[in-house]
Amino acid sequence: MEIKKITKLKNGQYQLLLSDDSTINVYEDIIVAHQLLPNKKIDDQLLAQINIDNQYATSYNLALKYLNYRLRSEQEIIDYFTNKNITNEIINATITKLKAQNYINDQVFTQAFINDKILMTNWGPYKIQNELQKYGIFSDVNTIMTGDIIEKRVKAIIKKMTVRNKSLSLNMLKNKILNYLINIGYSKDMVINYIDELELPNEYQNYKKEYEKLYRKYKDKYPEEQLDKIIKNKLYQKGFDCSKFTNEH
Repeated sequence: MEIKKITKLKNGQYQLLLSDDSTINVYEDIIVAHQLLPNKKIDDQLLAQINIDNQYATSYNLALKYLNYRLRSEQEIIDYFTNKNITNEIINATITKLKAQNYINDQVFTQAFINDKILMTNWGPYKIQNELQKYGIFSDVNTIMTGDIIEKRVKAIIKKMTVRNKSLSLNMLKNKILNYLINIGYSKDMVINYIDELELPNEYQNYKKEYEKLYRKYKDKYPEEQLDKIIKNKLYQKGFDCSKFTNEH
């Protein structure tokens, strides 16, 4: 059997037309490695080797295409290959080659991922740590962000949430901020230290507004001697510390 014709394809491959009219699609590296030219004789042993080498070349080129969209972790590439039923032997060889060429570098991937999340999200170090684990990367949470960056981010979030939720009671606001910051990856103890210092300059105005609203709602339903107690119970449920305003009503 011999090669009758070699045709270049659009996907970076070449099609070999053999004398038995069968075809093989191979990458350029395979053409060069085996000096495949028209009229070259191909026995069964060479044909088998071409097919094996082409499997390695195919996995390598698949990886390059996958890496073309963004940086990938080593585990991402392994999972990608596994889903395509590529053998472990080919996966390992391809990963080794990609790492040698610096197409895969988990250290670079990790730093880029952290920088992106710091820039584009409010995520804290624990959230980033958990997300990195999905990519097969296990980082020490203390290396993800410096204390100064964490403090700056937490204070900015607290300030923004205080402005957006200025009608809430202080307790409700603190709980809302605490739950939000914990959910996006900040340490509970650290957040508590910051929100313990939080004050609402308009807290009495919020209390008064809610009190008057409840008064109008219940004044015709309960006698006057019960009304204040009922209203304050409702206000406690909303997180207001009514004892701070006892003399106001």
